[in-house]
Amino acid sequence: MNPERLPGYDRKKKLWRVIIETPAGSFAKYRYEPEIGTFEVAHFLPEGFAFPYSFGFIPSTRGEDGDPLDVMLLADSPPFPGCAVWSRLAGVVEGKQKERGKHERNDRLIAVAAQSRRFCEVETITDLGREQIEDIGRFFEDYNRILGRTFRVLRIAGAKEARHLARAGLTSPKAD
Repeated sequence: MNPERLPGYDRKKKLWRVIIETPAGSFAKYRYEPEIGTFEVAHFLPEGFAFPYSFGFIPSTRGEDGDPLDVMLLADSPPFPGCAVWSRLAGVVEGKQKERGKHERNDRLIAVAAQSRRFCEVETITDLGREQIEDIGRFFEDYNRILGRTFRVLRIAGAKEARHLARAGLTSPKAD
């Protein structure tokens, strides 16, 4: 698999392709390593800490940090690492991360699996409810703290802002 060659967006379906790195419920963080074409364990989480949702990236995109755009995926069950899931963007957690004394933007897109039955009515992040939205922001703060980084939520925005960010990050043909 070469994520640089996979289209990140399908104009006809109006859906985004998300490549899963870490499934929901995992105690390990996985990441795709393009140099060797496989997934590696990045690190293990402390006892009692697990990923609440699946995490991955949109292929053929680049964020401000130089990596493919990060995505937290709402799905009915955890897809396995490497699985491609057609999704619609519902929001974005805009954040600033500090690591090794350097500050950089590191936004996280929130997507819903297109085939989801459980989240089928989630069109924008506000459909999740205030508590769940706050929990998502808190997860990113806590997760980064565990890794020795600081993550500050700048704002949580809806589907329109998420689509704008994703379109701007496309490295292949632009989305409508």
